[in-house]
Amino acid sequence: MSHLAAGDNLEFVPLARPFSSFQFVEDRFSGSAPIRKLFSIARCRETETLICERVVAEAGVAEENEDVRVLDPAFIAKQLVRLSFWKSSVGPGDSLQEADCIGYAILKLEEIPSIG
Repeated sequence: MSHLAAGDNLEFVPLARPFSSFQFVEDRFSGSAPIRKLFSIARCRETETLICERVVAEAGVAEENEDVRVLDPAFIAKQLVRLSFWKSSVGPGDSLQEADCIGYAILKLEEIPSIG
């Protein structure tokens, strides 16, 4: 399952000021309103750290990609990113405690040329 897949290129992002979630989402995700909502919820939960990582499509996500590819062979699965939000301040080498994880999202970047 992609939500349990080992990630690579882990990026630890402290969410304390002067961090701007609006700028982060604008820069990384083209200002996506649903992704902004994720950050809004995280802020309400007093999240201190975001971990951003690339993951491999497994299980349900891989099956979904194949289903879409059957409908449109030009489908391109470009990137799969996991964002996880943490209560505490963590960085590389720190031990992560499951209880400190507020939540996560799996974000798919894909292209279907026929849709435009």
